[in-house]
Amino acid sequence: MKMTIVLDTDDVDGLKDAQKIATMLLNKHGKRDPFYSRQASFGKIQLIKLVRAFAIEAITHMEEEDDAPISDEIKSLRFTKKFVDARWDELSRAVLTTS
Repeated sequence: MKMTIVLDTDDVDGLKDAQKIATMLLNKHGKRDPFYSRQASFGKIQLIKLVRAFAIEAITHMEEEDDAPISDEIKSLRFTKKFVDARWDELSRAVLTTS
């Protein structure tokens, strides 16, 4: 977000309000860490490695459960989300180091 604030040096109350707004924006947006973003960009090789790791984890999970050929847990969105969340920061760092 970009914002333009016009300051009137004759309006002391307006200057104080502008300072409050700037401080609020700085507190909200100024302390972000480079890994904060929930959006990642990565190449085909990283995606292939991620899918391969997911397949290995799914197979390992299936081998641990003898009662069902394909566990309902593996088909769930939660299983996939848990897998991606565990590796998200690693993907973000890989993108930053290869850029």
